[in-house]
Amino acid sequence: MPWTFPREVSKEYDRDGYFVLRNTLSESDVAAVRKAITDALNAPEDQRLGHYDEELSARNGAQIERQKRFRKLGGFARHNSTVFHRGIAAPGILEVMHHFLGDDLVLVYDSVFLKLAKTGGATPWHQDIGLWPEKMHESFNFWIAIDPATKSNGCLQFVPGSHKGPIVEHKLYDGGLHKELPRELCATVTTHHVELNPGDAVFWHSNAWHYSAPNTSNQDRIAIAGVYLTPRCATNSPKAQGSMIWIARNGKLATWPCEKFTGTAANVNGY
Repeated sequence: MPWTFPREVSKEYDRDGYFVLRNTLSESDVAAVRKAITDALNAPEDQRLGHYDEELSARNGAQIERQKRFRKLGGFARHNSTVFHRGIAAPGILEVMHHFLGDDLVLVYDSVFLKLAKTGGATPWHQDIGLWPEKMHESFNFWIAIDPATKSNGCLQFVPGSHKGPIVEHKLYDGGLHKELPRELCATVTTHHVELNPGDAVFWHSNAWHYSAPNTSNQDRIAIAGVYLTPRCATNSPKAQGSMIWIARNGKLATWPCEKFTGTAANVNGY
């Protein structure tokens, strides 16, 4: 029986700014995606696809073995057929995206997050929309666990209802990973830890406050994530268009490798 999106979670989304769906990927999909990621980490440097972002400790000169040097593989999923078809564009993910954004879907960002055992550092409190070059309001975010995500290995944390507030100006602190919410605002927030099993996914509003702690456990915490947009939002965000690709038109999955989204009238309307 096909996986079906339980639409009542829309109420959770409106209230909290995020929701969890279990088993969006099958066990076989999870295994295939994890193998593709592991193979990429072990591949020679000249065979890398996407942008390999180092851990903050590695940037600061710490000696870390090659497979554990990286916190993120940016843009990898769109270049790898397995991680694309069985991960970020899997039927369960697209069903949710179509529900919230419509028949036509554009992908602006995709990432593999590598919070590896005893190595992965914290990701500071932030709103995704607070980090982007443009305020892409018609967007939707997702994060899929490939390994178990627990409190001890740095699962995502959210502030329920924070999506209803304003976009807060983010600050770059000395030694910080990237811009983040002002630390004094985050000191006393009430948080919810989102623990996931492999194949589970969390979806959230781009305004929602979220964070993940360092991985102090012996369990890796690998995940894949992405941000989808409506074509209208994509057209109104020219600074980000260099990283955009079509995912679906008229409700149908685009042919892989996907066409770049250029924002021109022909590209948007020429179906």
